[in-house]
Amino acid sequence: LQVKYRRAPPIPESSSMDLALSVLDPLFFDLAFEKLNFTSLPLAEDRSHVVRLFISIFTIVFVGGALLYFTCSGLSWFLIFDKSYLKHVCSILLLVYIADEFSAKDSSESSPA
Repeated sequence: LQVKYRRAPPIPESSSMDLALSVLDPLFFDLAFEKLNFTSLPLAEDRSHVVRLFISIFTIVFVGGALLYFTCSGLSWFLIFDKSYLKHVCSILLLVYIADEFSAKDSSESSPA
């Protein structure tokens, strides 16, 4: 019994996995790594250096995640969250207490001792 395996198709040069990296590398990361000017690692010259790839992908994922998080949380605040909760007596008392604490702190710092 002989099993014939089909060969996997070759991966194209610019696959969709590194689309953001291939766009942002010439626009942002080339200039950033030239300005950082690492002396021990050739990051500015070699785009395939492991450290450069890690820093670039980490930055893309971090910024993308932050944008996604703050976009979703902002939209949920404006569209879903029930703001009548903020009119509750305890919330108002807490806000008044915080405002009093800050005003007392500011007045004590501005007055000479």
